[in-house]
Amino acid sequence: MNWDPVSGANAAVWLAIVLGLQVLIVLLYRWANGVLPGLRPFLISALLSLAGAMIRLTVHPGNDAWQNAFALVGGVALIVAPCLLHLAQHRLQRRHGRALPLRSAALIAVVAYLAWARIGDPAVRDLVVDVWRAAVFSLCAWQARHFRRVSERHPALPGVAAAASLLPAGGAAAHALRIVLDVFDWSPHWLTVVTQPGSAAVFEAVTGTLLTFVFVAAATCAIRDRYLDQARAFADQAERDPLTNLINRRGLEQRLDRLAQTHHRTIGVLVIDVDYFKSVNDRFGHLVGDLVLQKIALRLSATVRPGDFVCRFGGEEFVVVVPCREIDDAHAAAKRLRHAIGGEPFETGESDVSLTISIGLAFGLLDDAELLLRDADERVLRAKHVGRNTIVIPTEDGPVRGFIATEQIEEQADLFDWFDAGTEDLFGATEAPV
Repeated sequence: MNWDPVSGANAAVWLAIVLGLQVLIVLLYRWANGVLPGLRPFLISALLSLAGAMIRLTVHPGNDAWQNAFALVGGVALIVAPCLLHLAQHRLQRRHGRALPLRSAALIAVVAYLAWARIGDPAVRDLVVDVWRAAVFSLCAWQARHFRRVSERHPALPGVAAAASLLPAGGAAAHALRIVLDVFDWSPHWLTVVTQPGSAAVFEAVTGTLLTFVFVAAATCAIRDRYLDQARAFADQAERDPLTNLINRRGLEQRLDRLAQTHHRTIGVLVIDVDYFKSVNDRFGHLVGDLVLQKIALRLSATVRPGDFVCRFGGEEFVVVVPCREIDDAHAAAKRLRHAIGGEPFETGESDVSLTISIGLAFGLLDDAELLLRDADERVLRAKHVGRNTIVIPTEDGPVRGFIATEQIEEQADLFDWFDAGTEDLFGATEAPV
């Protein structure tokens, strides 16, 4: 059997310099960017791979007990290193659940490696190491396809990560193949050249560099995702009312801007004011009043359609935007909301509180959202004057924004000075067309 696993101390030194620089790059990146998921197992894996590769290149097991001991340590390091890489990938991807139970399998591989060491043939021990590394690196390549947090913005990175794991798996498989073929003296010249110490050192340096690049790239994406998530959370908090968790005025503007990018051309705007809400605060206190506001917000949100959105405009005033094509759809939504609030009292723990709401409705083009909001706000004031628990809607000849010219609207502004409160609806409340 013609087998010489060692020679090439210069290659080992060169390998140590290259891989040491990679570890230094990762440490500097960690220092600059803070906590990185999977950093510790990745660094330990890189250091163990470095130590094992250097020992394999420089230490030739023989009669010397120290050389044999170093060779055993190097083999164990090469067995454990890919397991830690698998754990680093698992943590970097922030996957749920535990990583595969490689700990027990690695223990079995180490025991098998130490048992074969008693045979005295270093080639057999190396065969155990190479078969194990080829299997675990292949598993890492399979796991790399699950870089879901990274692939959202960099779809090529999972493929690069898989290739970076398959390269050392291929190197270990080639080394194992040479061991097997050397038994029968069938090893071709090209395989001997590829697996000689100098070539092995170059291959370890290239694969280690690629793995480091993939780890740093994935860590960068993970950090950016974390910052983007935090920025979205802060932006969402800025657009939310802290009491009711509904969107506020700023959130309303943002939703209208997003709605303008869709195919919705017309909307209904409902301005809602809770009737006699001050009496709730005077009678039960502001804590109970805040609780009632929260319950009103929940009931409004549960009543609207999925495409509608509810906004707390301030105090006891709310705004509901209803994307629709006909004013009758917005009118039907207003009826549902008024019935949802007035149809059932609110439980506060002390006593039930019955409330009603007044609604001002405006309908028109989405581009005229500010004018629609002003129209609806004026109509809700008329609803309060009518007697509350009322929906005030525009008449056919009234200012329906976006369907008549602006000068006509100004000419018909006096329509707001009179109304007809003579109609009754199913719930016994008046609806005044204005």
